[in-house]
Amino acid sequence: MFMTMLSAYYVLLHKLSGQTDIIIGSPIAGRDAKQSEKLVGMFVNTLALRQDVSTAETFADLLENVKEMTLKAFEHQHYPFDKLVDDLSLDRDLSRSPIFQAAMGYVTDSLDVNLKGLTSEHVMVHHTVSKFDLTLHIFEQEEQLSIHVEYNTDLFDQETIHRYMNYYLHVLDGMTAQPERTFADYCLMDKVEQAAMILGKNQTDTPYPKRTLQELFEEQVKRDPYRIALSYMDEHMTYEALDKKATKLAAYLQSKGIGPGSLVPMLFDRSFDMIVSVLGIIKSGAAYVPMSPEYPDARIRLIVRDTQSDVIITQSHLADRLVGFYRYKDYHGQANTRNKCSVSKRIIDYR
Repeated sequence: MFMTMLSAYYVLLHKLSGQTDIIIGSPIAGRDAKQSEKLVGMFVNTLALRQDVSTAETFADLLENVKEMTLKAFEHQHYPFDKLVDDLSLDRDLSRSPIFQAAMGYVTDSLDVNLKGLTSEHVMVHHTVSKFDLTLHIFEQEEQLSIHVEYNTDLFDQETIHRYMNYYLHVLDGMTAQPERTFADYCLMDKVEQAAMILGKNQTDTPYPKRTLQELFEEQVKRDPYRIALSYMDEHMTYEALDKKATKLAAYLQSKGIGPGSLVPMLFDRSFDMIVSVLGIIKSGAAYVPMSPEYPDARIRLIVRDTQSDVIITQSHLADRLVGFYRYKDYHGQANTRNKCSVSKRIIDYR
């Protein structure tokens, strides 16, 4: 039973982490010699049980591999765990235990204590500090198994642990019902959780505001005119300043015949000018067609030709990319002292 529970734990950790080479720590009584049975003392040692789950295809294969590995580990149960840590000369990290961070303890002996003249009762001790990230304590009593979980609250909350334990029980069901099944495609979630994840989580319908981007932006300007709208490097621009510059550009575009139905190509580096131009084009009633300076000249010409636009907006240092198929004209909008920007078929240099 121990090896079955351990195999299911390997599958659980493999599925949750995506790792195949997994080490689980497990305490062992250390009383394999008959002479130690009646001795009073602490003989418990910790075994580091390492298993590569990628070497098995089915649950049955994994169980066989775990059985073989565990029996070999039992042969070395007297090798002190502390000495193992020292011998490996591992780099210690105070945030986690060495060698393994997941553990499993399994108790098969009866917990009934018969002391002459005394009565006893079982008391479950609740630890306030978790020794490892995740530990399963499994108690076998008669025909029942009880599982207690100890976990690091810095990593997991109670809801997550409940879900993990449901996964663990689901794996055990799969192992016992279909031992010859491959576990690579075995889903930890039951049908109810799968439906909730696939259908429930994808119910992302959101009421869309029946207002244009321009209206939403202008509402924000009225609400917080002096709030920072744009930040780049050490420069900032408020909503009010952004609105004024975009409105000025929109008026200029409209004076050149740009309005609803127009397409306006724009060639910009990332800058305040780019955002001002986007909003200015929208405010004019037109649609903007963004182009990147990284585009080859042939693609820029193709986009410009397809838009059949009388106007392009760009920055002055990029205007040379457009010379030859548009005439150049400066537009002074004072968008940003750091950059100069242009409009026209006019190429407009938006400053």
